[in-house]
Amino acid sequence: MTGIRSILFNILVRWSGISKSMVSFRVMFDCVLSLMIVLACCLFIYIHYISMGKFVGAILMDIYSTTYIH
Repeated sequence: MTGIRSILFNILVRWSGISKSMVSFRVMFDCVLSLMIVLACCLFIYIHYISMGKFVGAILMDIYSTTYIH
């Protein structure tokens, strides 16, 4: 993971022309990258949960209706 982050950082530095001595920019870059990874994971889990939730919800409702209603 660290290698990918440093490669992305080097590409960004070359593309934007920012000097590597900017430590605050490096910290901000790490924070933004980590935040984007966390958001992507949350979005993936959320979308997966919605698609699975309908399926699981149908099973739970079926179990609930057969167990408690009869």
